[in-house]
Amino acid sequence: MRITTVCLGNICRSPMAEAVLRHELELAGVSGVIVESAGTSSWHMGDGAHPRTLATLRTHGLDLDHRSRQITSEWFDKDHPNRPDLVLAMDVDNLEMLHSIAPTETHESIRLIRSYDPANAGLSIYLPAMSVPDPYYGDESDYATVFEMLRVPCREIVVSL
Repeated sequence: MRITTVCLGNICRSPMAEAVLRHELELAGVSGVIVESAGTSSWHMGDGAHPRTLATLRTHGLDLDHRSRQITSEWFDKDHPNRPDLVLAMDVDNLEMLHSIAPTETHESIRLIRSYDPANAGLSIYLPAMSVPDPYYGDESDYATVFEMLRVPCREIVVSL
């Protein structure tokens, strides 16, 4: 199985989600799942994760070797080596962008990551509780908040597997 976490630039939220989800899979002893991340834009192509993302992960004992890349419509082709089985968008804008580039038949495999949080069951995707805010212009506390927002959904994704 291949899971791809997606945000805008692939340097803050989606790499953090990648690391948290990998960690939760390891804790649960689940193998055979490839977790990676990408961005819907090309703004930071080839860049490493944001220093505050890496610092936040280190605070929790997690490490990440990462280079930003862009998800494109080709990723959804049947023979593409990165074709994801599950795509986890960080917010509605990225969800809508993914829906615009992916074939309709793949849309049910593209979800907001926070839709896996039981506290958000039944909420409209357009409510702020369903999105992970971009901490790019924020400080360390904003990155810590994002980390905390990702823990429960990542645990629930592991349970759902």
